[in-house]
Amino acid sequence: MNQDQNPTPPQPQPAPDEHRRLRGVTPDEIGSLPELPGVYIMRDANDAVLYVGKAANLRNRVRNYFTKSGDGRLTVRYLIRHVDRIQTIITANEKEAFLLENTLIKKHLPRYNIQLRDDKTYVSVRVDLGHEWPRALVVRRRGEQRPQAGSLYLGPYASSSDVRETLRWLQRVFPIRSCPDHVLRNRTRPCLLHQIGRCCAPCTKPVDKENYRRMVEGTVLVLKGRTKEAVKLLEDQMNKLSDAMQFEQAAVIRDRIRAIETTTERQVVQRHDGADWDIVTVEQAGGYGAFVVFVYRNGLLISSRPFLVKDHGREAADIMEEFIARYYEAETPPAEIFIEPIPAEPTGLEEWLGERREGKVRLCEPQRGECRHQMDTARENARQLLEQHLSGRQTVVEMHKQIMEKFNLAAPPDPIECYDISTIQGFATVGSMVTFQDGEPDKSRYRRFRIKTVEGQDDFGALHEVLTRRFRRVASGEQEPPGLVVIDGGKGQLAVALDVFAKLGITGVPVVGMAKSRIKHRGDAVWKTEERFFLPGRMNPVVLRENSPALYMLTRLRDEAHRFGITYHRELRGRRNLRSALEDIPGVGKTRASALLRHFGSLKKIKAASVDEIASVRAIPRDLAERIAARLKEAQFSVPPSGGTDEIEEVLPAEAGTTNEQRFEALPSDDEIIEPSAEPNTSDDWQPDLG
Repeated sequence: MNQDQNPTPPQPQPAPDEHRRLRGVTPDEIGSLPELPGVYIMRDANDAVLYVGKAANLRNRVRNYFTKSGDGRLTVRYLIRHVDRIQTIITANEKEAFLLENTLIKKHLPRYNIQLRDDKTYVSVRVDLGHEWPRALVVRRRGEQRPQAGSLYLGPYASSSDVRETLRWLQRVFPIRSCPDHVLRNRTRPCLLHQIGRCCAPCTKPVDKENYRRMVEGTVLVLKGRTKEAVKLLEDQMNKLSDAMQFEQAAVIRDRIRAIETTTERQVVQRHDGADWDIVTVEQAGGYGAFVVFVYRNGLLISSRPFLVKDHGREAADIMEEFIARYYEAETPPAEIFIEPIPAEPTGLEEWLGERREGKVRLCEPQRGECRHQMDTARENARQLLEQHLSGRQTVVEMHKQIMEKFNLAAPPDPIECYDISTIQGFATVGSMVTFQDGEPDKSRYRRFRIKTVEGQDDFGALHEVLTRRFRRVASGEQEPPGLVVIDGGKGQLAVALDVFAKLGITGVPVVGMAKSRIKHRGDAVWKTEERFFLPGRMNPVVLRENSPALYMLTRLRDEAHRFGITYHRELRGRRNLRSALEDIPGVGKTRASALLRHFGSLKKIKAASVDEIASVRAIPRDLAERIAARLKEAQFSVPPSGGTDEIEEVLPAEAGTTNEQRFEALPSDDEIIEPSAEPNTSDDWQPDLG
């Protein structure tokens, strides 16, 4: 047979995109990578960043992921199956690669890198040194907010409650003010803190500025752990007062010295050379790494800071290097850092830490002596932290198992979403959605909905709108469905959820209605009913065993949904009923209203001010000042409309042709409003994100 007459049909070749999607990164692509130091960024088919790493030789490091004899961790096997492309950035040396890696991790938050919360979400102490009367204030520096000019920041600290307790104690030793500026400017007599000896009352009393500055300096020294210097400062002041025969004032300073000495003598963990150093260690188990940092300042152990991260199967030395970079970007490193285990190449890390400190920093692993003993103590702390977390995860597994058995679920209910409606007689109706992941609140998934299509008191209609807006994204494939949907309510609310799922074509998402317990009376008998759970297709409700972990978690979930919803409802209600009377004046917006209130301190003082005084405020022209004075003099006081709070609102006379409703600011029409990630309701302890 002539081969030319019957040629073999060509075999179909996969398209380049398909080949990459099925096989991952090809050997040719790896071979084309540079043999230079730099950073590699692994991305999936959706261009999301999966992992960021650094290398002295990019080609060799990346090839190690894709060879059988290379990195054999289970996490790496899963990672390379999802890698669609690898982006590289060449740097001049390993140190620049280290810095760039840290920046990219903070920017992209890759799933397979360890995740620590940004230090700016934790508390620091700010001392306004540029102010005439400085004060120490607990603050949270969020995002990329710039430090306030002329201010000294101390921290961040692991626990806000401990910091506030320390400041309360320091007020007895160094009685500087704690009130905000607008209170300081507008007080006419000293407050209670002055009467109990915790404030020198610079608002109304003739306080010597030099003495006040010394008290501020002493506060800063104690917060830095330099108590000996603070005592020396007070002793010099006491001796001067004694030489001037001002014995009563000298006795006050003596008592302050005794208070500091009594407090610091309780500290027994110390090194007598008075140096500064940190101890950092890690323990790994169950896919998690527990870090503990012991902070020693002036020879004293002043803080122990725990961190818990997912390690993704990485070696301890590997995640230790990444942890050091993330931690000391928020903290000024000391001259010595004792770490275990020490990274394989600590030289570049030491150089970066030295630049952060503006001095030499030494990384070392203690082998014997006192530092070895302290390292062992830190390791035991890390071990206990890890055991507590893993035992808690076992409790979550048991809770999920109980829910699966009681609700006849095919898979563990994780995550769980709960929905609630908040309203008062149809006024400012809102919906809330909270999510629990691994048995704990996941606030990044919280959502709140402003009801748009329902008027009046219609909880079922509002719930239908909320569920439709949420699950149409699930139906379109934009979002993943939850493991369980909990509706706050009984059979009626459950029927609404099932109707929404049917209209959207959603199947396989379990849903239950949770009816809260009630107090019942029969004669003299009073009892409390159980929490009842209504399931689709079942007439009688399911009742979980009292005090069971599953019931406790679901009750927390429902209560959190109620708290989240009612908070937003109150916010909207406050916007509508308690608007500043200033903003109702033509020509006065939020900026000018804020400027007036900052200048005068209250609406009542603005009302009593003259036109010239109002016009002296920046950005307030005289014609507007005349209008403000005239309108405020005509203002009356009235109770807000039904559905508002019990507070009294100052109401201005309506403009011609307008109603009170038209004068209220229109509510925004956001589809979903996400609650900020750090709420006062969250724990104040410095805990990392679990990733």
